[in-house]
Amino acid sequence: KILQPRWWLPRSRELPAAMAAVADPVDGIIAEIGSVADLESALPRISIDLRARCAQAQVAGVLERSLRRGVECLATRFPRICFLGKTGSGKTSLMNAILGLPLLPAEDTSVAVTSSVTEISHDPSCQAGQILVSQDACTQEQWEEKKRFLIAILAGGMADTGGVAEEEMKNVARTVLSAACPGIAPEQVQVSTPDCEECQRRLGGRGPSPIISFASAGEVREWLRNRVHLAESADVVQSLLTSKVRIMGHFPCIPRDAILVDLPGLEDSNLLRSSVAERYFSLFCTHAWFCLPKAEGRVLSNRGIARQVRTLARGGNLGNVLMIRTRADEAARKSAASLDREHEDFKQLCKTELQLLNDGRSAPDAEPASSSAGEGPPSTRRRLEDGPNGQQSAEGESRTVSEPASDEVSFIGYILATAAPATEDMEAEIRIDPVLAKLKEVDTQQKELARSLVRSIYADLRTEIARLEEEVMVREEEARRLEGEARRLEEEARLDRERAEEARRQQEQTREEEVRRLEEEAKRLEEESRRQREKVAEGAPPRGDEGPPQRGEGR
Repeated sequence: KILQPRWWLPRSRELPAAMAAVADPVDGIIAEIGSVADLESALPRISIDLRARCAQAQVAGVLERSLRRGVECLATRFPRICFLGKTGSGKTSLMNAILGLPLLPAEDTSVAVTSSVTEISHDPSCQAGQILVSQDACTQEQWEEKKRFLIAILAGGMADTGGVAEEEMKNVARTVLSAACPGIAPEQVQVSTPDCEECQRRLGGRGPSPIISFASAGEVREWLRNRVHLAESADVVQSLLTSKVRIMGHFPCIPRDAILVDLPGLEDSNLLRSSVAERYFSLFCTHAWFCLPKAEGRVLSNRGIARQVRTLARGGNLGNVLMIRTRADEAARKSAASLDREHEDFKQLCKTELQLLNDGRSAPDAEPASSSAGEGPPSTRRRLEDGPNGQQSAEGESRTVSEPASDEVSFIGYILATAAPATEDMEAEIRIDPVLAKLKEVDTQQKELARSLVRSIYADLRTEIARLEEEVMVREEEARRLEGEARRLEEEARLDRERAEEARRQQEQTREEEVRRLEEEAKRLEEESRRQREKVAEGAPPRGDEGPPQRGEGR
């Protein structure tokens, strides 16, 4: 399946001797692979081993290229574990507990603090305490999409407000548009309205973002508050144009080949932030970990969770779903039976949304007042869909709903976690061992993926060598058949030569016998002629000289 065409295959019968039988790869190479980075470091050793095991350089070259393509695929498709939850669910505090540092801004209030997509990854090369941060600014197209969304909020007619007061949404939109287009009333801003010079200068797509090095988690937290988070930032333009923040450091609890993602709350009053979060995890999320306080009993009626489940289903990402019941210390009396029942409700919610999607219908999450507009989908949704030129329409919503979805939902289960940071009155209470165990499972899965890639390459090598040896055996069998055929033809030719020689001898013998017969006949005739000559010589007239008979004589 790898090598076509096969013109290069040797015809020598000595190929099995030229290729040693391939055993399992060196256990040391496999054991040392703990991540994709380790696999990349081991590529030269694996290449040398492949060429040593296979005498055919082209076969080894094809397998090396396949291995490198597999490594590139793994390196660009790290699992992204998205922490989802409504504002105040404690997901950011939980992530800080996983990191072991108060890195991400989190407050124990109902006010949204997380305002941008934040990706966190483990980099063993970082020194102790060193944290590297970079931020991606919006592109021109992304900013125009945000701008169009804010204008739609001010114009009213939001079909799905997510339980947020309309006036509160409009206040957020006025604040953002005023910062982007100063000197113009927010209600008069259009998509084509020129942005301020500072906004245009900071738009992305103009080269890679610089990486900033921090020496402590406190510095990173203050930088995020002052530069990125719109709720607390003094630089409104910067926080507005930030689409994603990347944080790298020495975080051993995070799998090396995985990325933790902190998203804004599901029911954030700033719908712009929430829509960006929904867009991100619908495109990139591979693990959906829902954070729901243990004391929270509303699952089926939680429209924020239902909306996120629906978005996951649209993106085909309803897999690796885990429910984390946070703030477990606040509902100590809640029984395990109640938690099991709520988890079953959550599973039923996921299956219902998936079934609605497969049936081509949108879940009834719109406000009752909006149903009077007709049976079709609303013209403006909370989550921005990709319509023509970035505009939202009924066709765009229909296109998303009609996409095929997976028939299965992969549930990991639910776990309890407490990540209460320390305060002046009480010490920190951190009980996140079940969460760390789940992260360990992800790490184990990624290690196995990297190792299985190497095993598959060696399996392909064994298969290829077995195929080559089988072809050589077939060729040898064909050669033996042809040799037998040649011997048969040679024997037939020999017999033909013998038959021809025998026929020639018989023909010569026949000719010799004919010559002898003719010679004997000639001798006989010559003897008769001699006798007649002798009679003539003795005087007897020849019978022919007696003359004609006389008249009267008897006839």
